[in-house]
Amino acid sequence: MKKLKNVIAPLLVLALCFAAAACNGGGDAASPSGAEPTSSAPKMGTTGALSPGQVIPPPPGAIFADRIDISTELNVSVLDPQSTGSTFAACRIVFQMVYDRMTNFTENGELVPELAKSWETSDQKTWTFYLRDDVYFHNGDKFTAQDVINTWQGAKEGPGSLAWDQWLPIEEINTPDDYTVEIVLNAPNSTFAYTMSLPGAAIINKAARDADPVSGAWVGTGAFYVSDFVSGNTVTLSRNDNYWGTAPLTQVVNFVYVPEVAARTIMQMNDEVNASLAIGPMDNDTFNEDPNFIVYGYAANSTVSLTFSMLQPITSDWNFRMAVAHALNLEEIAYGTTGNWAKATQDGAFWGDSTPFRNTKLPRFEQDLDLARQYLADSIYDGEEIELLSGPDTLTLGAQIIQEQLRVIGIDIRVNLTDVATLVGNSQYGDENMQLLHFVSPFELNPASARVVLYPFMSANRATYNNQEVNDLIDLVVTVGDQAEQERIYHRIQEIVNAEIPQLNLYSRIWTIVTNDRVGGIKINPDMNHDLRSIFMTVES
Repeated sequence: MKKLKNVIAPLLVLALCFAAAACNGGGDAASPSGAEPTSSAPKMGTTGALSPGQVIPPPPGAIFADRIDISTELNVSVLDPQSTGSTFAACRIVFQMVYDRMTNFTENGELVPELAKSWETSDQKTWTFYLRDDVYFHNGDKFTAQDVINTWQGAKEGPGSLAWDQWLPIEEINTPDDYTVEIVLNAPNSTFAYTMSLPGAAIINKAARDADPVSGAWVGTGAFYVSDFVSGNTVTLSRNDNYWGTAPLTQVVNFVYVPEVAARTIMQMNDEVNASLAIGPMDNDTFNEDPNFIVYGYAANSTVSLTFSMLQPITSDWNFRMAVAHALNLEEIAYGTTGNWAKATQDGAFWGDSTPFRNTKLPRFEQDLDLARQYLADSIYDGEEIELLSGPDTLTLGAQIIQEQLRVIGIDIRVNLTDVATLVGNSQYGDENMQLLHFVSPFELNPASARVVLYPFMSANRATYNNQEVNDLIDLVVTVGDQAEQERIYHRIQEIVNAEIPQLNLYSRIWTIVTNDRVGGIKINPDMNHDLRSIFMTVES
């Protein structure tokens, strides 16, 4: 991979330290969007891909543009962290800007205060958060402890949403005063303070939602507010001049959905947009070698995967899944989809690349066409057409390669390429229509994020996978303090999933964000929850 050294940030140790940071309290409040860049921060005009943790600081004395336009490959059809239609990366990036959470997990792997000034726990089951008293929602309402209760109660009504995932462990919330919340969990959970940093933990305004279930859902306390939203097209955010933290340098940030990968490249080349959240992998080298552009390269902790519906008769047949697993050439899929900007999985773990406790000893499924045909003969498959659902466009080639590789052993695949909102809507937990899915499985830097992918009713459990032993182990592991025991439990979870293969890890991709050489302030996170609150663009002299 040309000029792509140090792309995979050494975040493993940092990820293992977040629980200790949470238990020690949060310290004094400070806006994470206003954090000072490190002395090693790159300068504007840098060539070669920048990795997570490298943030371009604003030049002294610079004049900043009022507006920044950003293209995305993922369309935002619903803007609400408590909706099942708002679970993918483009939504999460917007949520980071519009809403605040009680804590925040920075691009350097540090758990820091946000709406909570500090927090503490003595038993990891009861957590006390001490809240800021100077925060206001976009509509002028003052933020208090009651808003935490309201958010939790609303999240419970939306199974499958990001909010439901994050607020699920809570049994009750008490409020000793307006700026203290005492949260009692269903069971001890050493990672809870980290969970409260994720986009789905966004604090919402109940009164605004009740008054207007659509636009009221946009009311947060964040650095930007939603000034315009055209579902499936554009999201326009304006600076919140009453923000409690460091004020953004940009007045307006406009996200525009551009579904065609070639169009995004052309628009970036022609300066029709100032940044792109997803350039096609085949165009990465062109931008990476051009000093007029800045490329951020990161190995997303999420894995590109193939998901089998455990509800459909054919795809729930273990022999059929084994046939598929042994029919695939992972190197061909990875290279054919992204060129040199991906790496085929080297083991059999269905797990994030940088997620702690990955079981690298599990052997991966190797291509063996004779064995694949034998498994297929033992399955119930009888020549039926199987639908492979996929999107967005950067996964199109991968879906077509999978289609051709399965055709070789006699499986008839019809590829259904669609936009991400439709894909997500048709691959919810319990959906009886989906058969195969080629998409991204979102693992975080926290190993407990396996719950979102493997536990019943969770937003990313698109296989509708439900194994009681796995469920029990997922519940158990967050109560365990010993890291060796945590590792043993997480390895056992991966062994079970490897044996059943409801989802198959295909490859890890180097994702890129491209900007012109005047844009900075972007904070990249390997979990794709990027922080754009400090984004800026200097005005050309």
